[in-house]
Amino acid sequence: MAVFQTRIATDIGIEATLEEVWSTLIDFERYEEWNPFITAVSGRLRLNNRMHVYVKPPGADGAGFRPRIIQLRPPHSLVWLGHWWVPGLFDGEHRFTLEPLSGGGVHFKQEEFFHGLLVPFRRGLLQQVEEGFRQMDEALRQRVAGGAATETPRARVAGAPSESPDIARVEGTEWNGSEKGFRGFEQERPRGSEET
Repeated sequence: MAVFQTRIATDIGIEATLEEVWSTLIDFERYEEWNPFITAVSGRLRLNNRMHVYVKPPGADGAGFRPRIIQLRPPHSLVWLGHWWVPGLFDGEHRFTLEPLSGGGVHFKQEEFFHGLLVPFRRGLLQQVEEGFRQMDEALRQRVAGGAATETPRARVAGAPSESPDIARVEGTEWNGSEKGFRGFEQERPRGSEET
């Protein structure tokens, strides 16, 4: 049985410290005040915990789901995995990654790896999610820094043209059937961090 997959990624530079961006990102109780895409999150931020997440892509109905946190490396990354109805139908692994920039500020990146039987039939939704990522990136920048971004938000659906080799078609990967993620994607670990 074929498993279809695609990837969406956005990133933005934020003039703030790593800790300021991280604390805003995980302050779920205040999402409704500033986040136009992920409008509500509840649950305990802990590895393997299930969260309650409500997303509202632009131009689409909102939806709630219960992803499991599969990676937590404060203040560098948070990854959760969610399913639509049953695993394998339409699954999404959402990654938030924060890296300090050499000249100051933070590089904030969102990625979603979608896989499952319904992926080819959800292209319209994926484009709406991409726009939601962009809106959230800019809203996070404004919430934390209140100033200008060091780089404009950008997003790509896998297969779309991209100047960056980091934001390109996902090839040579396959979903491994568990909540550990894709084979072929290297798990990024910030320098000097430990597994938690």
